[in-house]
Amino acid sequence: MNHARLGWVLGAASSVGAVFLLLAGSDLPPPLAFLWVVVAAVPIMALVRALVPPLLRLRDRSTRGRAVLVAIGVGSGVGVALAAILVLLGSGEPTAPTATALEVAIFIAVAGAAGTGAATVIAVTAIVSASRARPTVAFLVAVAPGAFVSVAAVGVIAARLSD
Repeated sequence: MNHARLGWVLGAASSVGAVFLLLAGSDLPPPLAFLWVVVAAVPIMALVRALVPPLLRLRDRSTRGRAVLVAIGVGSGVGVALAAILVLLGSGEPTAPTATALEVAIFIAVAGAAGTGAATVIAVTAIVSASRARPTVAFLVAVAPGAFVSVAAVGVIAARLSD
């Protein structure tokens, strides 16, 4: 599978998995504002698609470890940047209490850690998938993490709806 196609597959699987994971943690049925989560998944998918080919070229020129470290840095940066944007935009709820500096710092740190974890999984999956000779196996490796998260999240949603 070529690197661009692998980027699209990883981006789509990651975005779908993230939407299902966030849906599992949201109110059921989700509020109308949940549509913003779905909308936000599209640029994240495009970002993953854009970053996978350079990451794999770095792996080819350097080492797998360096490629993963670069991905960790990018993921952490994206998580922190998105959290900072959300903090600056505010909750949109006029009656919501203002967050303390410690709460904001914790939120940003958790978002950075989530970005780091997601980027690590995406990078390792891209490296392993790109090393598969058979395109079908490469595709299955690429969609496996997103599919696993999606199936687990749908199980959580089903359990919550059955209560």
